[in-house]
Amino acid sequence: MNQLETLTGSDWLHIGSTAVPGLMAKPIIVKMIRVDDGTKKQAIEALEQLGYETGGDLYSKTCFIMFRSPEPVTHTLHLISQSSLEFGEKLGFRDLLR
Repeated sequence: MNQLETLTGSDWLHIGSTAVPGLMAKPIIVKMIRVDDGTKKQAIEALEQLGYETGGDLYSKTCFIMFRSPEPVTHTLHLISQSSLEFGEKLGFRDLLR
């Protein structure tokens, strides 16, 4: 298991408009990753080593990480703290649209 898998586990979920069959969508895939509060900073650093750039506040409950190279952006990753209510809210909204 690599460092990123160790920090984030397998809780990677497809959210966003491309996760809803039949919905008009931008050609950008959005994945949400639930991380333990104590390992969020290390997960961010591991993603940065893979070429991702931070696009959100590192100190909030949600940290948005975007892959910027090569252009155009084809996907984004949202790191969500284990304790965040946003995780359930984002999944609930996606599921409601499905």
